[in-house]
Amino acid sequence: MKIIIDTDMMIDDWIAILYLLNHTDIEIMGISVTGTGGCYLESGSRNALALLKILELDYKIPVVAGAQQPLIYSNIYPKEIRDNTKNFMGIDIPASDAKLYENSIEEFYIDIIEKSTNPVSILIIGGGTNFGSFVKSSKFTNGIKSKIAKVVVMGGAIDTLGNLKDLTDNYSFNQVAEWNVFIDVSGMQSIFSSGLSIVIVPLDACQKIIFNHDFADNFKAKTHGIAAEYVGKMLTKYFSGATAYPIFDPLAACVLVNLNQADINKLVTLQTLTLSINQKMIVSGLSDTSGQTKRDNQGFKVVVCMDANKDYFAKIFIASFIENQ
Repeated sequence: MKIIIDTDMMIDDWIAILYLLNHTDIEIMGISVTGTGGCYLESGSRNALALLKILELDYKIPVVAGAQQPLIYSNIYPKEIRDNTKNFMGIDIPASDAKLYENSIEEFYIDIIEKSTNPVSILIIGGGTNFGSFVKSSKFTNGIKSKIAKVVVMGGAIDTLGNLKDLTDNYSFNQVAEWNVFIDVSGMQSIFSSGLSIVIVPLDACQKIIFNHDFADNFKAKTHGIAAEYVGKMLTKYFSGATAYPIFDPLAACVLVNLNQADINKLVTLQTLTLSINQKMIVSGLSDTSGQTKRDNQGFKVVVCMDANKDYFAKIFIASFIENQ
């Protein structure tokens, strides 16, 4: 499977990327970094190269610095979150001196997709600005579209509350949006309306994958290899601020890897829903629903992971760091 990763380079993105890099049957064709989410664009892009350097792939997999700002509005992550991701949350990772991809985000996608002999899948784990701007551009032709197998998005909240309040009180007037959608509602809506095969992994599924220090300890005890070593360090950091957290982007990565497997239903429950994204933002102090992923007969059909199995996720996630060495 050939994959392009679109990421905002937060800590769960790092774990998801190392999980994919550790799969011998997965080929990461490129990494597109957005500066509109949980990282600053420059440091996030350099950090992506540093992650690749762990497995000596920083000169083999291109990394592009994408959007500096969302397509609409100016929603932004808390500064303390972005400052932490800038420095890998204190995890010592060797810097790479490889160069970033020098052309535009549109040319990045074109170069990779056109040259690929097989269809390419897109994993979006950091908001919709980069890929959303590409599908809105004139470069997104039918020929390019035909070479994209599927798009898996970590984002949205269907039958559960949003998670803006988990990180900041700045958007307390909005109880329904999930961060990856809220950060750029226009970009994500462009992806939904692109006509591509879309699978979303919303909070409804992610909130079922709650892990803690015991999971981190179990992972470190059972796995081996350089990728596992760094994932272990990241899990320790991930769970350092609370007793437990949901797993977001690693679940989306796991869904993409296993989507065409016969036992995908052991991991997630899939439903086809017709959804739209509320584009209108209210800043008057009234209740706001911007970024809400809602059922809408006038919306777009997407496949949604509405539930997830914690034990099965743990089994196949940990196994990937044992079997693929």
